[in-house]
Amino acid sequence: MPPVKRRYILFRIDFIGIDDTIQQQQRPRPIIHEGDLIHSVRDMVQKLYGDYGLASILFNFHAKKFDLTTRTGVFAVKRESYKFLITSLPLIQTIKNYSIRFTILKISGTIRGTLRSLQGYHGRMIHNYKQMLAERKHNQQQQVQEIEKGYESIVDSLIERQN
Repeated sequence: MPPVKRRYILFRIDFIGIDDTIQQQQRPRPIIHEGDLIHSVRDMVQKLYGDYGLASILFNFHAKKFDLTTRTGVFAVKRESYKFLITSLPLIQTIKNYSIRFTILKISGTIRGTLRSLQGYHGRMIHNYKQMLAERKHNQQQQVQEIEKGYESIVDSLIERQN
């Protein structure tokens, strides 16, 4: 019997309305489990394609990996029915009362290629985050220098008035 051919879909979930700045990260993050993802995807496929669409992905649709901190994950589905999945993912708007947006990052025929893309995506995220922190630090140093200059000019003007 030949092996079941699959497609692996790398995705990212963006929470709409939740600010992701450094000050806001102390707040508790929304908690979404793999089961919640699977149920919401199955519901959307059934809304769009009816019982035929649901039956085509029902037993061969799995969440292989989902990381809540990076909000990325991998779905595995049969090759014959992956189009049902990729057309319904962008239409999902809520999971557990959280407004979300699915973004499909990569579709691959092997889990290895998908995980390699995921590793590259995480590397780019880390690089962008480091750049943002460096820019923020540079901006803060400039603000401190401007404040010090203003303070020095105020002190100089007060000294001149006393003389």
